[in-house]
Amino acid sequence: MEKRDGEKKGKFSISWEDKVILVLRTFSIAVGVFEFFLGEHVIGFFILLAVVAITLPGIMTRNFIKFIPHEFELLFFIMVILQLIVGETLNFHDLVPYYDKFVHFSLPLFVGLMGFLLAYTLQKTGNLNMTTGPMIVLIVLITLGIGAIWEIIEYLYDTFIYSKTDAFGRLQGTLTESPLVDTMLDLIANTIGGLFGAIIGLRYIKSEQGKRDSKLSILVDKIADNFRKKEPVS
Repeated sequence: MEKRDGEKKGKFSISWEDKVILVLRTFSIAVGVFEFFLGEHVIGFFILLAVVAITLPGIMTRNFIKFIPHEFELLFFIMVILQLIVGETLNFHDLVPYYDKFVHFSLPLFVGLMGFLLAYTLQKTGNLNMTTGPMIVLIVLITLGIGAIWEIIEYLYDTFIYSKTDAFGRLQGTLTESPLVDTMLDLIANTIGGLFGAIIGLRYIKSEQGKRDSKLSILVDKIADNFRKKEPVS
């Protein structure tokens, strides 16, 4: 009887990852709703949109990405909190010196880490033929490209929208940095963050390789499910 009760308890137990994700999801939704109805509508909309994209990726990707592993979901929520909630809602970008540089380093680090694990999964499943060196270079270039696109968006906003409305303030430049210096330092932080993320991913893979029932093999299998073709139901 005790064994049966134990089995029942284990069956319905919730992992710590699920608990943390539930807390982050609830917190993000609460902040998003508050901002949308009582604060900044645009920021609130982006927070809620990010929660939907993370929680229901199939809706945002036309079912190409069917689910996100817990490890990636945690990183995505941390990115949302750092950029949209702490940075924008709490205005840390203006109030805390160099917080902007911290974000420009941290987000590419997370993207680089996830990108390297994704590339490793594609390599293991035969969808990518690339050695470690070029893989790291590719990840760094991708994170740098994403950062460059964001800097272009900031420039276009300051040039064509900021002059008509200052709802968000100027995006480029700080009290101590000119727009050019701010942009270049952001790109440098993006590059270093992406490099660190790829290196952390590489070290994690090497530390887990060869272990029986390693977390890496489980994570790779979860990611690979998004690329496996489903057999048609007869």
